[in-house]
Amino acid sequence: MGAGVSGGCPCHRHGAFLVMDNAHRFPVSLRCWLEKLHLQGQPILLLATYPPARDIFLKLPRIELEALPERAIREIMEGEAVSLGLQVTPGKLADWQQRAIGNPMLAKRVVKEEYLGLEGNNYDHTQWIDGTPLLIAVLMGFMILRFLGLGLNNTSLYLIGGILTVAVGMVRLMIYSLPRQSNRLGR
Repeated sequence: MGAGVSGGCPCHRHGAFLVMDNAHRFPVSLRCWLEKLHLQGQPILLLATYPPARDIFLKLPRIELEALPERAIREIMEGEAVSLGLQVTPGKLADWQQRAIGNPMLAKRVVKEEYLGLEGNNYDHTQWIDGTPLLIAVLMGFMILRFLGLGLNNTSLYLIGGILTVAVGMVRLMIYSLPRQSNRLGR
């Protein structure tokens, strides 16, 4: 493959396409080689979950795939359930659909997991709400309460604000020190 970069590349004569998945994991040397091919006019399609903002990724147009509509996901799930011989209720379909988040491959996998009797409480998406700003706002509120107690010369308000600030900070530390769930398959 590397010898074809300099003139006379057979891919130019035959019009080959390069389609590569997980491009965000490519080493720098491969990304530079792809960049040279792109400069020579070679059509390239790179598929990446989290494309970095550098190298070849800046020179190629970015296309983000939208989630499929709910009706299409339900049809995929119903078809997969029928092919596996599963009886599906509307409530079960709604639960499965929530886990699939518009991804047709996840939709099929959710139905197969149900067929195999696997636990279906693992959500594959990463669109979780970050509670850090709320935690910081609560901590700041307690700190303000403490300073109000100091300014009004109210000892009990000052102590309550300080105790609550320390308590929330300790809870935060305890939550962050809990063991994380493993991302490995089967664990």
